[in-house]
Amino acid sequence: MAKEKKSHFSAGVLIGAALGAAATAFFKSKPGKELTKEVQKSVKTIQQKVTAELKKKGDVTEKRYQEVVDKVTAYYVATKELAQTEVPAVKKTLLDGWKTIEHELKAVQKPSVKKSKR
Repeated sequence: MAKEKKSHFSAGVLIGAALGAAATAFFKSKPGKELTKEVQKSVKTIQQKVTAELKKKGDVTEKRYQEVVDKVTAYYVATKELAQTEVPAVKKTLLDGWKTIEHELKAVQKPSVKKSKR
């Protein structure tokens, strides 16, 4: 059980780091620089909520990631913390980060095999 909690924690930390890296890369790109400061702020806020939701889920797949992004953005629209006009840019930014997250998760999930010297 402790190993399972550690695994979920590690995956959660990794997901957060991967999302952060993807968002940073996007904001430095030309399309990212064209976004308004308000949309950038929204992406960062929603990214934190997506990360928290994914940590609860454990096993992260692309489909589950997309579902969480949809759920979280819908919540922010419903609470009027995110304008409907900002949704496409915010969702695109978050969904574009999937490949980075997938790559990082695969790297963590690979068992490390140590060769012993005899």
